[in-house]
Amino acid sequence: MDPAQLAAQDAVVDLDADLATCPACLGEIEKGNGRCPGCGLRLF
Repeated sequence: MDPAQLAAQDAVVDLDADLATCPACLGEIEKGNGRCPGCGLRLF
């Protein structure tokens, strides 16, 4: 595995967090936002 894959395997889901990580570009998404500001991926 490359370093990015090793880091991703340690990711934990926190449903109460104020920020989430986009699964497509790994950018940060604020709570309540249904679209990633970095790549535009629609989450809901």
